[in-house]
Amino acid sequence: DKTGALFLICALGDTVIPVNTLHKTLGCKRLSFAKPDLLLAHLGVTPGSVTFFSIINDRNSAVQLILDAALFNHDIVNFHPLKNDATTAVTPKALLTFAKHTHHTPVTIDFKALQDAANAPS
Repeated sequence: DKTGALFLICALGDTVIPVNTLHKTLGCKRLSFAKPDLLLAHLGVTPGSVTFFSIINDRNSAVQLILDAALFNHDIVNFHPLKNDATTAVTPKALLTFAKHTHHTPVTIDFKALQDAANAPS
């Protein structure tokens, strides 16, 4: 965010993420996409290769992990293993196990519910 807080948002490929208003849900300052040097320093990846598994490189737990609730509606989910030239299939439960072993406590957000609320008539 604008103060330097870091977030890694992991969601299904078709999920709509309201980047311009998500900061209100997260309780932080306005969000923007991380610059390449910041990605490399904290997650060990470059733009185009950002993935859930990159939290393994965040040794100081500086990055807040955000998981889309819709990930947990599937038996298997797919993420790149630090490069975007391969895919690794895992269970949603394994995501939580991996996060725990990398000292990250994920926050789960229902992005569909956020989208529905934003589109609801007032």
